[in-house]
Amino acid sequence: MDSDEDSVANGEMEGDAFMPFASELDWRIAQWAIQESPGKGSVDRLLAIPGVKEKLGLSYKNVLGIHRLVNSIPKQAPWLQRSIILQDNPEEQHLIQYRDILKLIQSLFANPAHAKDMRYAPIRVYSDAENTQRIYHEMWTGRWWNIIQMHFLEEQL
Repeated sequence: MDSDEDSVANGEMEGDAFMPFASELDWRIAQWAIQESPGKGSVDRLLAIPGVKEKLGLSYKNVLGIHRLVNSIPKQAPWLQRSIILQDNPEEQHLIQYRDILKLIQSLFANPAHAKDMRYAPIRVYSDAENTQRIYHEMWTGRWWNIIQMHFLEEQL
């Protein structure tokens, strides 16, 4: 990124799908322990075997640690559902599922895993080093985002 907040697309924006777990294996073992319910004592004894936690790269040492990790995952906005009837076919009901947009935005902003990916300032993204081929792929890369930012700035002055 240069000093004008311009960027050449390079595909570096990858998130960790298994956070807050250390790896997919870490997550899968926790998932198994919760879904299969082998018993707290059994899982705790397995994880207490010398070397198991280290060799598997687990981020917890017992069932309590698994539950703490699971509980640290930020809550998302709940799914809602509603039946609607369209005018062209009043005999047929359609089920739609949706989320309250304000609660969804709040849950996204409250999730610390998204902090490094949040963008507020507009930027220009280019596909080439000469900055001749502009890419529009996210809101903050478009002209609208810049116009809105300038509008708010003018209101404050």
